[in-house]
Formats: sequence, C-alpha cells, structure tokens
Amino acid sequence: MALLSDVSMISVSWVKILLTAACIFLVYKIVKYFTGEVREIPPNITNRRQLGFSEEALDILSMEKSGSGNICLGISITSKQSLVHEYVRDALVLLAKRQPMLRAVIGILADGDKYFEIKEINEVIAMFDITISHVKASNWEDVWFEYTAKQRENGLLWRVVILQEEFMPDTRDYVNTLMFNFNHACTDGVSSVKFCKQFLNNMNELANGTGCVDQEISSLDLLPPFHQIVIRGRIWHLLYNFMLAYCGLRPILKFCMERLLGHFIEKKPNNPYHEQFPPTPHVPNSPIPSRLNVKVFTESETKNIIQACKANNCTVTGAITAAAHLAFCELIQNDKSKNMKFESLFAMNGRRFCDPKPHDDYLGYFVYDMQEFYMKYVAGGGVEFWKLAQETTQRIKEFVRKEAYVVEATVREIPPNTTNRRQLGFSEEALDILSMEKFGSGNICLGISITSKQSLVHEHVRDALVLLAKRQPMLRAVIGTLADGDKYFEIKEISEVIAMFDITISHVKASNWEDVWFEYTAKQRANGLLWRVVILQEQFMPDTRDYVNTLMFNFNHACTDGVSSVKFCQQFLNNMNELANGTGCVDQEISSLDLLPPFHQIVIRGRIWHLLYNFMLAYCGLRPILKFCMERLLGHFIEKKPNNPYNEQFPPNPHVPNSPTKPSHS
Repeated sequence: MALLSDVSMISVSWVKILLTAACIFLVYKIVKYFTGEVREIPPNITNRRQLGFSEEALDILSMEKSGSGNICLGISITSKQSLVHEYVRDALVLLAKRQPMLRAVIGILADGDKYFEIKEINEVIAMFDITISHVKASNWEDVWFEYTAKQRENGLLWRVVILQEEFMPDTRDYVNTLMFNFNHACTDGVSSVKFCKQFLNNMNELANGTGCVDQEISSLDLLPPFHQIVIRGRIWHLLYNFMLAYCGLRPILKFCMERLLGHFIEKKPNNPYHEQFPPTPHVPNSPIPSRLNVKVFTESETKNIIQACKANNCTVTGAITAAAHLAFCELIQNDKSKNMKFESLFAMNGRRFCDPKPHDDYLGYFVYDMQEFYMKYVAGGGVEFWKLAQETTQRIKEFVRKEAYVVEATVREIPPNTTNRRQLGFSEEALDILSMEKFGSGNICLGISITSKQSLVHEHVRDALVLLAKRQPMLRAVIGTLADGDKYFEIKEISEVIAMFDITISHVKASNWEDVWFEYTAKQRANGLLWRVVILQEQFMPDTRDYVNTLMFNFNHACTDGVSSVKFCQQFLNNMNELANGTGCVDQEISSLDLLPPFHQIVIRGRIWHLLYNFMLAYCGLRPILKFCMERLLGHFIEKKPNNPYNEQFPPNPHVPNSPTKPSHS
C-alpha cells in the first residue's frame, strides 16, 4: 500500500514538473514573439492582396479627381545617339519582370473591396501603354497634365508618353523627354527615384549590348500594405487586431469610423483662402486646370535650397512648410485670421519604420501622411524666416519621433476580413485526395429526375447553373496547391466559371441512369470546377404525355455535403421554374455569399482552449512537429488496422478495366 502511494505521488510530481516546463516554454515563446526579433515577411504566393486604406483612397482620387491621386514623373535624356524606342519598351519589360507593382492591376471583389492582382509578364507586355507624341521634348510643361492625368481603363497602373526628339546643333546632342504617369497607390516619391535609376540603368545596358530583354529575372515578392510590416511585433497593435478579429468589434468599428469621418468632413471649417479667393471654374480648352500653379526648380536651384537649409540647421521639409505658411498668412490678412491655426500636410517615408526592411529595389507605396500639424497665424513683416523654419523642423522631428501616426493608421486601416481564397480544412483535403485517387470515392453523386409537360430546354439548365454560381462561392471554386503542398480553394470570377462549365449531353436514356451512374460521376476534375453535370437523353411517356429527364451531378465532397446537396436541388429547380415561366433572367444581378472558413473554425470561435491550442501551433513552432507526428501516427494506424472481416470472407473481385458500370466491389 505504501509502495503504491509512493508511485502515485512520484507520478503526480512528474506531471506537475512537465506541466510547469510546458507553461514556462509557452510563456517564453509568447514573450519572444512579441518582444524578440521580427521574423521574415512570409512570401505572398497568391499574387493577390487587398489594398490598404491609404492605397484605396489614392486609387479613388486617381479615378475620380482628374488624376490628383497620380504621380507624374518626367525623365529627360541627353545622349549622343538618337533614342531607340524599342530600348524604352525593353527596359520597361525588364523592370516589370522584377517589380510586382509594375505588373499589378486593381480588381474589385463582390463586397466592394479592392485588391491588387499581379499578372504574368506576357499579359503585362500586351497591356503596355506607350504613346508617341508629336509635342517637342522641350515643351513638356505645356502638356504634362494632359498626358499624365489619364486614369486607367482596367489596365496597368502606369503609362508612358515619349515626346518628339530634338537635336541640339551646338552640342550635337539628342534630347528626349519621357513622361510617366503612376497611380499613387502603387508607388511613392522615393520609389519614383528608384524607378528612374533602375530604368536608366536598363536603358544603358541595352544600348551598350550588356543587357537583353529575354534574360531571366527573378521577381520580388508582393509585399503586404507597408503599415502591416511596421506593426509586426508591436504587441498593442497585435492585440488590437486580435480583438477586432475574435471579439466581434470589426463591424462596430467600421460603422463608427464611417460615421465619424462623415461628421468631421461636414464640420470642417471652410478654407479661408477659398473664401477670400474663390477658385475659378476649369476652362474647358485649357490643358492645365486653372487652380494649378506650375513651378520648376532647376538642378542648381535645388542644390542651393538644400545647402541653405543645411547652413541654417533645418530640413528642407521644415523650410518649405514654414515658407508656405508665411505665404498663406500674407495672402489672407484679415480680422478673422488672427486667432486661426492652419493645417499643414506632408509625407514621411515609411520604409524607415519597417522591420524587416523591404528589399532596397522594391517599388511600392510607403507613405505616412502627417496630419494634425497646425501652425498659428503669423502677421507679416516682422517674422524671421530661418528661425520659424528651425522651430518647424524641431516640431516635425518631435512629431516623427512620437509615431502617433502609426497608431492612427492602425485604427484607420481595419484589417481585411474577406478574401477569395482560403486553405482546405483537414477533412476537405482528405476528401479531395479520395476524389482524385480512389475512383471518385470522395465524390457526391446526385441525380435529379424532372417530369414536365414540355420538353427540357438545355439552355435553361445552363442559365439556372449560372444563377446558382453567382450566388454560391463553392460553385465557383477551384482547388490549387501551394509551394509547401497545402491545398486551397480559390473562388473565380463568374465569367471565368461559365467558360469552365462541364455540361455533357448523353445518348443514354433517362430511365437507364443506373447503368451509367458510376461512369458519369467518377470522373475527377482536370484543374477545373469541383462539379459537373451530365444530361441524359429525354424520354416521352405516351400514356401521361410527359417528358422525363435525368440530370446527373458529380460534386467533389470537399465542396458540399448531403444537406447542401438537398439545398442545391431546391435552388436549382427553383431557378429552372423561374426561367421557364419568364420571371427569371440569367443576366440579373445576384450578390454572392461570402466564402466561409472551414466550418470547424466557426464552431470553435470563442472557445478559449481551442484558441490557445491554435495560438501555440501558430506561434510556438509546434505546427511542423505536430504535422510530422500526425503523419507518422496515421501511417502506423493504417498499417496496424485489422483487416475487414467481410473482405476476408468475401474477397472483392478485381475491377474490370473496360466495364462501363460501377466497380465489382461497389
């Protein structure tokens, strides 16, 4: 008895020791995750991502506000040889191979969210927008707005215009001007400078024969919105996003943000400059809007400005902000102005805050807008400019140091909640394997018999399926495989889905469906949709004057189940009836349901032990260990599993290869 008690006590002690060690390891991993070095950014293997808040705002401006969300970039090239236009195209091809944002287009999801999609290089080359202009290179100022305000037309986010080359007799030089227009959502000022360097480097290599348009170039990975890189490893931002995702706060915050934004815009005071100097309406025939004033700084003037700022211990940004403020105050001298504070907006390079840093060659949008920066009205005359520039510089530096704009961006950029892609759950992946490898044993075979007084119109079948596919994401799904072997559902656009429809017309009579059900429903997918349908030959019943049809559907079990199959039948037949009696139309607008996660994830939402388990898998390095153990254990259990006693007594006959019907053991 004493011995048993000792053994029991020793066992309990060992359990306590193991639990304590596990808890210490878990706490260590959590602390290390939140406070240690930030891991590398995982590569984007989908070639698609949602736009960030600022990117979407800039795209709206680009599309609706005469290109005010664009970046206009001019490159002047002086050379001893005439410009070869083919080199321009080839240099851009080489750049597009390297830069994902030069291959990007913007699409819109069913719920209105916008996303970047990175196209293949052969598609991108076909979409190039390179225009040759008859305007001389030296006259670029007259046409810059006309040539760079054009918005995209479902194409790339940039275009280029090549002005007419000029020859300088005194220096024997050829002068060319190239004018680029970028949607600001895909680039920024720093990236524009990088673009110029990389483009000119490609041009020189092509001109001297060291470069070739057909050379293999590895593309940089598509990065997430830069703010998501900045806040990686910042515990409060991560907790904030966790609360949004798992505490049901996302829709509440989104509602409040929309209402507050509308309220602030409505209550914002009028611009005092516009009150005193109302903007003149745009002149239709003028190439440049009347509210834009163009000022060009030469290279020497730019150098002088930089040197003057350094000599007076202030930054260029601080000096320009102070100069603009003084000019503004001088313009609006009146009694109302004395107690006013004027807002100044300027941008900061967000690359400096990213950890890890993006690749130095990467072109993209990395801008924090500094808002809530106000300067008091200053009466003209007795203000020392450089002193104000120094004070402004110090305020800006302090503002940058506090990083309040990072917090504002976290609140403003509600993390995306929807995507047209998700990974398969465990059971879904197992069923897909059975569907592909075991003669369709992972399929659901569904037969619908239709008896009617009129002959079946095959077009109604197709149209009813189109209406269903518009509504049901799983009817638009295909299964892809990631680089690590994991499978994912991808929801295609309805136009792509219709082109992939697999509707077969059979010569087998409708009443003989049992003879061919296996042949027609065991077919696996060939990189297509997860369902197909076979329409058997219609039969006419003379005694009842009825037409009888049988439709045989084959579904990959990963995309549906028994209950959903019944719902499918009901919805399909309802669509057929509406099309037949004229109350339905294939072109009607139908909102798609959202793609749901694997149902088990919905079941365990809010169950703390399940959430902790998933957290440990994701952030404590246990996922690959568990996956390895599961694979080994699964193989062991299958190997050790006793034989089926029925199969031992009645061994299944081998499948006859040429048999059109079901296997002999079915």
